[in-house]
Amino acid sequence: MNAKELVSAFWQAMARCDYDTAATLFADDYVCDCPQTREQIVGRDNFIGLHKSNPAPGPMQFLLCRLQGDDEKIFTEVAVNDGERLFRMLTFHYIADGKIARQVEYWPEDYPPPDWRREWVDLEPC
Repeated sequence: MNAKELVSAFWQAMARCDYDTAATLFADDYVCDCPQTREQIVGRDNFIGLHKSNPAPGPMQFLLCRLQGDDEKIFTEVAVNDGERLFRMLTFHYIADGKIARQVEYWPEDYPPPDWRREWVDLEPC
C-alpha cells in the first residue's frame, strides 16, 4: 500500500470509529503532535485510549475532504462532527517504512464568511 492509500485507510477506520484498526497503521514509535494545545500523543495505546474516552455528545464522524502528498509526507483536511459541532482538522502525516510514524494536527476555528464577499464566492461542500 502506498502512502496515500495508507492515510486513506487510516481515515476510513476513523470514519467507522475503529480506533484499534487505525492504530495498526502506526509505526512502533508513533507520535502525534498537537501544537495548539502543546500536547503529544505517544504510542498506539494512548491514541486508542484518548479516542475511546472522548466525551463527545454524539458519535464522532470523520469525512476526508482533501488528501495530497508524496511517499513520505501526506496532508489531509477532514471535516469532523462530534454530534454537536462541525470542526475542520488539518493533519500532516509522516510516513516511514510503510507506516504512519508521526502526525501533526491543527484544529482551526470555523467562522462565517463576510457578507460583502457573497457576490464573488461559493461555499465549499465539505
